[in-house]
Amino acid sequence: MNQSLPPPIGANRVDEPDDQDDGAAMSGASARIRLIAAALVLALAIGAGVIGYRVIAGDEGGSGGGGEVGSWNAIAVQDVEDGNITIMDGDGQELETFEVEGGAGSISSAGPYLLVDNDAPEVIDTRSGDRTALELNDGENARFISPPSPIVATSSPSGANVRIVDVDSGTEIDVAELGELTGPRIFLESAQFDVESGVIGLIDESTSQSVLIDVDGDDDPAFLPGRVVDVAFGRALAVQPAGPEAELRFYDVNGEELGTIDLPALRIAWLVDESTARVVTTGGDLLRVTVAGDDPEQLASLEMGEDGPAPFIELGEDLERLVFETSDERVVVVDWDGHEIGQAPGAIIDTALVSRMAQRCVAVIEADEENPTAPTRLLDAESGDTVGEPFEVVRLTPLVGSDDGCTVSTAGTEAPVVVHRDHVTELEVGPARVSPDGDSVIVRRDGQNLLQRASEQDDDPIELPAGLVVFVDRS
Repeated sequence: MNQSLPPPIGANRVDEPDDQDDGAAMSGASARIRLIAAALVLALAIGAGVIGYRVIAGDEGGSGGGGEVGSWNAIAVQDVEDGNITIMDGDGQELETFEVEGGAGSISSAGPYLLVDNDAPEVIDTRSGDRTALELNDGENARFISPPSPIVATSSPSGANVRIVDVDSGTEIDVAELGELTGPRIFLESAQFDVESGVIGLIDESTSQSVLIDVDGDDDPAFLPGRVVDVAFGRALAVQPAGPEAELRFYDVNGEELGTIDLPALRIAWLVDESTARVVTTGGDLLRVTVAGDDPEQLASLEMGEDGPAPFIELGEDLERLVFETSDERVVVVDWDGHEIGQAPGAIIDTALVSRMAQRCVAVIEADEENPTAPTRLLDAESGDTVGEPFEVVRLTPLVGSDDGCTVSTAGTEAPVVVHRDHVTELEVGPARVSPDGDSVIVRRDGQNLLQRASEQDDDPIELPAGLVVFVDRS
């Protein structure tokens, strides 16, 4: 996977949105970071190509992350004058060019597919040259929801209808029309997607209900009361908040209720297999619950921040990790049974371009907000160790990274940097475009795009044409 758009997508959060706001509730500092993250991704879209922090949850057979990082074997370069896209190989050799209508705009990729968001938005299959035009209403944008597959969703950031297009099969789904919804208010950021079953779960804030939709278009939609917070293993998990309590329900992907359990109010909930979930209550209790409705098993008590919905990152079955901020300004990594793996002082920084299906490293910035810059480190959620060397970041400036988040770049302080496990490279202009596997970066020097290694100071980079750039996998 090579792109997604912030704010975090597919988070298994159960916080109810603030009716006075257009998005999900979040703490002040976290909100500022996420807003700036969105601005950074927009800047990347304009200045060098695009890509986000959290993809819709779900790899094959599971919920969330820790899978293999993406691969690439080509680079797409869009001319900023005419919008035409040239495909280059890893040695900088031109392979072919696609003429584009609608001029230059942001580009993003999922495997071999390019999403061109301009005055004539479309998806291009860079192997066959096949194109699919996208219809966007005013204020809408488009994004891939399940890289590397060619499934695209169009939606409004302020919450409205969602349309889903499977470029490969030609299936198009209008959620409001299919579900007979009147004036839906759906935020794609809260969507849950299960690749294995092909089912997406969406929350309609206007009715406080959720809908499960088969993106292949074979089955009728299923409606669930409450908020769907995970879809995986052929199951859906939904929460009905009720003040200091919550009702957690298990469903199959056809909407049949399988079990329900009453719990204290929740911070986060996610499926770990077809019959079991983990939840964290607002009081910090990590519980194991089952579809049979047995009494929940308390696994640990987590020292979480008490004010506002502090960031939680659930890294799925390959890592089985939970990352969160504490009340004493630390970031802690625990396994799914609550055993501490590692920690670092500070707060979580959102990192654009990271794929939750592959995320392994989390960026942590020290918490002294009086200083404009602060030491930052990458915390390896698998081992609990710090990755590479600490580096300085302008406070509230987000990073961009590889799929696993273990190679990152930032606008930096006086000198932008690329941070790799083995090397920190200073840049003239930042941030760099980081490859999905974290091995390569595209930097800008004297107006020129240069492809170079991320693991060392590269004295012999490969020159690429000027323009917007994105990594592509044409395998």
